[in-house]
Amino acid sequence: MRGIPKEKNLIVLDTGADANFTYSYLWKNNDHIQFKNLSISKGSTRTCPSLTATPAFGVSLIITTQIYLTIQIGNAKITEWFYVIPQKRSHIILGKPLLKKLHYHLSPKDESLTIQDTTIDVTHFPGISATNTLLKIEKIPFLTQLKHEFAEVFSSNFSMDLKHKFTAHISLINFPYTTPKAYFASGLRREAIRKYVDQSLENGLIKPLSPEEVVAVSPVFALQQSSEKIRIITDLRKVNKYLQFTPRPIPTSSDSYYTIHS
Repeated sequence: MRGIPKEKNLIVLDTGADANFTYSYLWKNNDHIQFKNLSISKGSTRTCPSLTATPAFGVSLIITTQIYLTIQIGNAKITEWFYVIPQKRSHIILGKPLLKKLHYHLSPKDESLTIQDTTIDVTHFPGISATNTLLKIEKIPFLTQLKHEFAEVFSSNFSMDLKHKFTAHISLINFPYTTPKAYFASGLRREAIRKYVDQSLENGLIKPLSPEEVVAVSPVFALQQSSEKIRIITDLRKVNKYLQFTPRPIPTSSDSYYTIHS
């Protein structure tokens, strides 16, 4: 039997496991495994929502794939989906839900499963054992899932330097431009606006324009949010009134992360 030269217990009956599991290493080079009176065939695979498998001992592992297995014990067959654990081990774990469905019974004298109305004493089948790995599965928080799928983006070595120059072209239809009137602002608010403009110029967020380049002007206000904080806002209501909108699809979060990654 290729791929599992050191394993004696191929199928594990685990009453502590939340679901059925198998290991990617077992199926790396195998589509079919024959072990004495046990026969296991690999079917199709599919991706699944990311989950974590937490064993009783050891680190949690992220699962993203399921595999469809056909297990034949003697003349009886079991066909079920199994979560694939990305680890170099060679077991097929029948979890609690499936064991309940198969009327798993354990006593000092025997250990049995009922498959297709046939009760099978599995102690007569080498390669099957009972254990309790307590494999628990749970959904991964969305941010953790993104960190796993886009590790480079979340890496501390990821460069935040802009690779593209983003230019937005805004079209105004018949905007009635007039020289705006000045609004009164206290000395503290004028100082806050001045610092905001200086910092924005220094960071390249804004740039000076000549009078010939001016198309629209919007008033800026400094609002006192607390005794120590002033917020700068721009009143764009008049500009929005004459703005020509260009419909564009909003990318999904996954598309955005792939764009950043590439």
